[in-house]
Amino acid sequence: MSRIAKSHVNAAFEWAAGQITEAGGRDGVTSRAEIRHKIGELTGPERDLVDFFYRFILRQGAGASERVTRTDIEAALAVARAQLVAAFDTDNNGLAADEVAAMPPLGRLAVKVAR
Repeated sequence: MSRIAKSHVNAAFEWAAGQITEAGGRDGVTSRAEIRHKIGELTGPERDLVDFFYRFILRQGAGASERVTRTDIEAALAVARAQLVAAFDTDNNGLAADEVAAMPPLGRLAVKVAR
């Protein structure tokens, strides 16, 4: 397996964040019901990434109401970029197979979508 650029993995997280934001509609707040509807429209790893990333956002602090705002999403994106992507590119030349294997499941799922 060849290396994958961190920017591609970050783009997969940004795509998932965009899906979550889009699910929320005009009010800028995405509820559990809205994300369930959005997830129902997706398939495969993309569906899983949006679902897991939404739950990741909830665990980052928005969990009490199960409603996430754009601020919650941006904060979770920053954490994902730093802790789920950059932290595993130990030699700063893209993610190799062994680095991807060491990532948590959400990071590996983002790599799968990025490929």
